[in-house]
Amino acid sequence: MSNWNKYPDVTPPGNDAYLVTITTFGGSHVVRIASYTTNYSFVDEYKFHENLDSGFYDYDSEYGYYLVRNVIAWMPLPEPAE
Repeated sequence: MSNWNKYPDVTPPGNDAYLVTITTFGGSHVVRIASYTTNYSFVDEYKFHENLDSGFYDYDSEYGYYLVRNVIAWMPLPEPAE
């Protein structure tokens, strides 16, 4: 049973980190963690202009915040191991 939600048909319920599937330029798929926001201006007013709506983003220590593009599905992160 798959817990993946098709994006953008189904959006995450709130601002948090999620497991996402991304389509790469070569057509393959990568699974990684990305953050989701309902308003980019709350993340970084300078980097993300006010006209951007909700979506996925990440942070790079060298370049700062950036959009995570080509997300095709998402799911909540699993509970950590004990």
